[in-house]
Amino acid sequence: MNYLGHPHKTAKHITTIPLQVNVEKRHALVVEGSLDQHVTFTSVQDIGGVVARAVEYEGGPFAIEWLKLKDLEAGIVKSDYLIPVNTLHATTEDEMETVNKTATIGMLISTCRGAWDVTDEWNQILPDYEFTQVEDFLAKVWKGE
Repeated sequence: MNYLGHPHKTAKHITTIPLQVNVEKRHALVVEGSLDQHVTFTSVQDIGGVVARAVEYEGGPFAIEWLKLKDLEAGIVKSDYLIPVNTLHATTEDEMETVNKTATIGMLISTCRGAWDVTDEWNQILPDYEFTQVEDFLAKVWKGE
């Protein structure tokens, strides 16, 4: 949710970029026919609040995949999970246009496929926790603008 506040600093340790909804420029990119897709917004402050309480929550076991060093050294990752790398700081200016285009396409396609909608599992586990609503967040960050 904090990305909706860009370029305002809405959290100490989060640097935002404008995504497909840019409130400052009053501009949005939307794929035709995708208005029925859901996007879940959560503020970084709410994530911190839930994590602080979640450390006490007894959940299920982790799925652990054991990888072989020789495979990794050969450039082979025998897993469906790959660590997402933040390319924003490691990308040269010449590569930024390609990165921006790829990121834009990826964000839009993933929204169409429901990637930004989540279950209400934590709402059920922590029924007394009050999550920030998008309207309240936007009103606070963009007040007077």
